[in-house]
Order: sequence, then structure tokens, then C-alpha cells
Amino acid sequence: LVAIAQGLYVAIVEKQRGQWRWSSIARSYGVATAGGLLAFLPWLVLLLNALDQVNEATIATTRKYPLSYLLDQWFLNINRVFINGELHSFNVLVVVLTIVALYWLCRTTPKRTWLLVLSLIAVPFLALALPDLVGGGERSLRIRYLIPSYLGIQIAFAYLLATPITAAKAGGLKAGGLKAGGLKAGRIVLVLLLASGIFACGVNTQTQIGWTKSIRKSGYYPVAASFVNRADRPLVISDQTEVDILSFSYELKPDVQFQLVTNPRRLKVAEGFGSTFLLNPSQRLRNILEKRNYKLLLLCQDEDENPGAPQDRLWLVR
Repeated sequence: LVAIAQGLYVAIVEKQRGQWRWSSIARSYGVATAGGLLAFLPWLVLLLNALDQVNEATIATTRKYPLSYLLDQWFLNINRVFINGELHSFNVLVVVLTIVALYWLCRTTPKRTWLLVLSLIAVPFLALALPDLVGGGERSLRIRYLIPSYLGIQIAFAYLLATPITAAKAGGLKAGGLKAGGLKAGRIVLVLLLASGIFACGVNTQTQIGWTKSIRKSGYYPVAASFVNRADRPLVISDQTEVDILSFSYELKPDVQFQLVTNPRRLKVAEGFGSTFLLNPSQRLRNILEKRNYKLLLLCQDEDENPGAPQDRLWLVR
């Protein structure tokens, strides 16, 4: 998406010169794009060979969300870029500042300058947001997919806050319509952003599951882990992927043992443990254990991944 944004920028800039021509800028872009595609080929091969895992990992892109929810999450993510926290209804304040920063950038810089920043913001965001609006999904809600867009917003913010400071040093506080009060306002906004960001980072260090993690997939970890950690000589059985099990294991005490299952029919529950648990078991695994006269007691559910449809996470095996 970044390559597409840069390609559009190069095309528009070259067209402004009167007519399209294969300039040094266009040639450099073509060479860089070709090199990027070649470097990406190994990953493309891996992607094609693991389509099942990709589909499972991206299943959220098929869910339909209301516009109000998408707007709320977009505002929240912009807020997190600067403050790393949640301001609830006040998230809109950072959005307003973002609009002001982009307006100031477009008003006071040449088109070649602001067009690069806007293309960096708009192309990746629209490429993910429009499919979410039309067909459903949450592609545009994942910050890691929109790092280029948020980087562009930060550039616009930096320019907005730096303008009164540099103008003051140059003795031109009134140049370009910038009033002397802009210097004080810029400093206040900068201090507030830095202070709130530092405070939010400090708070996040004390949380068990931060927003940078996948709350939908790991929000239940602390509750489920508390059952296992309180048990005497616990054993955790699971037939889920190693990645999920490894992530969950960081919440457990060092003496907790795991029994990983690849074929539920061949499962032989290990003996010598005080308590045995099932972590995210498949329906097949649960059915096999129940047929062997094991009693399964549900201990932990969560609705983070599917609101309104609780998922069974942890079972006690008796």
C-alpha cells in the first residue's frame, strides 16, 4: 500500500510538470518497487503454501461491524498513537487536532510536500477502511496495518507544533498569519501530549493484557491462568496451535506441565498430576474424553472474540 501511495504521488507530481515523462524520479521509483517485489517473493511463496493458516488468522475480516463502532475504533487508534491510552468520548479531541495539523500542513507547504504526507495517510487507510465499510471486517482497526498512515499523521503534528517555535526563533511570529499566541498554544499542546503519553505508558506497564496485544485472543489469559496456578501439580492438555499455547504459558507458574495433542483418538491422559485441565479443546477432543467417561467441568468463558457468543476456554477434567 505504501508503494501504491508513493506511485500515485510520483504520477501526480510528474503530471504537474505538463506531461508525463520517464524522469529520474520515476525511474528511481520503478527500480525501488521492482526490488521490493523481488524481496517479497519468498514471503509470497510461504503465504501461498499456508493459505489455511492465513484464512484462520484473518477470519475477523469477514465480520460485519456498524459504522458507529468503526468510527469509535478509528478515533481510539489515532488517540493511541499519541497518548497510548483511552480517553473515551474525549478521543475526538486528538482527531480534531489531527484535522487542524493536516489543514495547516496543506496551507503552509508546497503541494509537492503536503501531497506526499496525505498520500501516505489516505491510501493505506482507504484501502483497508472501504472494504470494511462495504463487505465487513476489521482490517482498518489493526494499528500494525496502518503504521504508514499514523506516521504521516505524526509528521503533520510535528510540523504543526514546530512551526510557532521555529517562527519565534526567526522573529516571524506574525508571518503567514501566525500570531504570537500560537507559540504558547503549541508549547502547551506539546507538553500535554508528552505528559499524557508518558503517564499512559506507565499505566500500561502495570496491566496484565495491554491494548498492544490481541485482547480478543488473550483477554481470558489472566482468569484462566488463575485456575491453573492455584491447582496442585496441574497438567494442561490442548490440541490448539503451539503459538496459542506458548502465549498462554507465560501467565503460568514454571512448574505447570503441558500435554500437547495432535491426534485426539490416540490421547492417553498423563497420570501423576493433581489437577488436569483442557485449554481451548476442539469439540472432537471433548467428545472423545466424554466417551471415555471423563467428566468435564467448564471453568472459564469469554466473549472478547465473539461478543454475545461466549467461547469455552478452560475445562477441568475429572
